[in-house]
Amino acid sequence: MIYKKSISMMSNYIARELNLTNKEKDRIRFGLEIVISTLTSFLTTMFFAYLFDITGLVFLILTFSAVMKMVGGGIHLKTVWECAVFSALLYNLMGLIAKGLIPTISNHIFLSTSITSTFVLISLYLWSPAEVSNKPITEAKKSKLKKISLGLGFFFIVVVTILFFVFSDKFSILGIGIIAGLVFHALNINPLAFFITNTYYNFKNHLIKEG
Repeated sequence: MIYKKSISMMSNYIARELNLTNKEKDRIRFGLEIVISTLTSFLTTMFFAYLFDITGLVFLILTFSAVMKMVGGGIHLKTVWECAVFSALLYNLMGLIAKGLIPTISNHIFLSTSITSTFVLISLYLWSPAEVSNKPITEAKKSKLKKISLGLGFFFIVVVTILFFVFSDKFSILGIGIIAGLVFHALNINPLAFFITNTYYNFKNHLIKEG
């Protein structure tokens, strides 16, 4: 409630000072919501990453999964606080898993790269772009975004392959961070992720009604 009132007050002030229309004010409000939500999620995620001493890995995972999400879609949570909490939890969980797998990946580079790359590319082919119910897209745009997602995913996989096989241990953390970000995005567009999210909101709504 306080969050929405604060956003409303800021957008009203900006609209009044710039003499904007109601439609332009709504755009300002939406933009502020996006900026504040993204900033809150990022700072919360990086704060816990600092506590776990995995800031570099988490930053890479967050960055590359965010780049893929811009064209490939994925699950969206409904409030800024849910986004911040779940982002911090999931990104840091992926960071901890990636950190724990560093020795295994380093000793089995070809196998681990092949498995993760195959998983990512198949996921992109099957489910990208992951359409959000309140943001339907045309078939033509969906086809275009799928091609961009596949091209971008393939490009990042080539980069990871070069980092692993050409530069070896020198850039291993960078390579692992990139591939973990791609895997995170692949999980984010998986139908199971949407099922879990819908189940969470159904359970939440049930609790609210019962309360």
